[in-house]
Amino acid sequence: MKEQENIEYIAQELMNSFIKLNNSRRKKRSDRFGIKRSEFFLLNLLYHNVDKEQGMKVSDISSALEITPAAVTHMINSLEDLGYVKRINHPTDRRVVLISLTQKGFELTEKMHQEFYEDSKDLVNYLGTDKSFELIKLLKLSIKFYQEKK
Repeated sequence: MKEQENIEYIAQELMNSFIKLNNSRRKKRSDRFGIKRSEFFLLNLLYHNVDKEQGMKVSDISSALEITPAAVTHMINSLEDLGYVKRINHPTDRRVVLISLTQKGFELTEKMHQEFYEDSKDLVNYLGTDKSFELIKLLKLSIKFYQEKK
């Protein structure tokens, strides 16, 4: 029984730590850039998967982000109003609309990546290299666990 109580305690502490880490990073990002976390994921997806002259279909974005097409459309509307994404007609199928980053969206995403990189360097300096490598190892193991659990 003691071992089960220990697992319960550790699981609760781990969950609380993830929540606190997530909340501390999210607040900073949303305040500085004025977009929602989900909108950043959409921008990031376009940044890494689309040539500037091409775009992605809403259905492909929906699948990649694992959210409904309606939620994607809502985010696109918001990001389009801010000038970060644009709709492009498909070159061969007039029924299909593609979503692409604007130059402003590309620059914002690069700026957010640079800030995240700088934050990561600060964390490495704070933890030191040994603890940073241990954190990387544990995070990769955690990712593997969740991928296999799917």
